[in-house]
Amino acid sequence: MSAVGNLSAAEEEARDPYTCVRIGGLAAKHRDPENLIQDFFRHSKGFLPDTVKITREKTKYGATVIACVLFESEEACTRAVDNLKCESIANRWVNLYPMRLSDYKLFGQYEKKATPMIRHLKKNNANLAVKLCRLNDSITVYDILKIFQSKKFSYLNTSDVIIDIKNTSQTSFRADNALVFMKNP
Repeated sequence: MSAVGNLSAAEEEARDPYTCVRIGGLAAKHRDPENLIQDFFRHSKGFLPDTVKITREKTKYGATVIACVLFESEEACTRAVDNLKCESIANRWVNLYPMRLSDYKLFGQYEKKATPMIRHLKKNNANLAVKLCRLNDSITVYDILKIFQSKKFSYLNTSDVIIDIKNTSQTSFRADNALVFMKNP
């Protein structure tokens, strides 16, 4: 049984196929990353060149470009990831990940808001906050919303999620924490 209703996992998979590829790790210094990405996938069968979406993200090492592209079918998407997984774009190794169509449609709408959590906790809302600890450093507000909304908390939106980036002093490991503010305690 799925979170959407009475659909089986196979039926839900068919309604939301992996027909997109998420590209991470491209340097933001390039003036036209869209053309670089189109050239990268140019020879991939099933690639739809006018579907490139791009967002920029700041990290402690500088800015990076994250993009996604759409393919005609799930098979074309899988083939492209398999064939291009060890390639580079403009002398940078990039990470390729299959992505669902629903994630492609929402790509770029939810940017990572990195702010200290303590600024958002007040006496009147502390009992409404759920703290998530040691999250993957690539977590986004959208990823957190997707988890909660699948558990029937559909009323949550981007203003209810705060991501706090912490760099531990002993190692270079980066642990992200997040607060999710619920409506009822």
